[in-house]
Amino acid sequence: MNINLWNINILGIGFMLLFSAFSAASFMESIVFKDFNRHGITIQTAFQSLAIVFGVLGVSNFFGPAVIQKLGSRMSLFLSVIPNVAFIFSLYEPYQWSVYLLSVLLGLGGGVLWTANGEVIAQNSP
Repeated sequence: MNINLWNINILGIGFMLLFSAFSAASFMESIVFKDFNRHGITIQTAFQSLAIVFGVLGVSNFFGPAVIQKLGSRMSLFLSVIPNVAFIFSLYEPYQWSVYLLSVLLGLGGGVLWTANGEVIAQNSP
């Protein structure tokens, strides 16, 4: 197997695992927050959190190429996965401020993540 195909396969498996975990967490967020009555968390927090994620993601797509040009595509991929993992772990004991803060960071990282994904695919295409 050549190295370019290997890189694309590893990237695909990584994205599958990352977004399987994120999809499950975002789905469970509204279910868990419905019955969670501590730290200012309500069911509305879940919906507002996802709105923040995708709103910031839309804006951060414009800045993704500049970040990738400065850091490189591989480092950008690595750093933009960190907010995803932090967001998922923050749901174990959520505070309203941490959910909103990590939603913003997740949106910022998401724009870089998807742009870096395209860059890596382009670099490894024949």
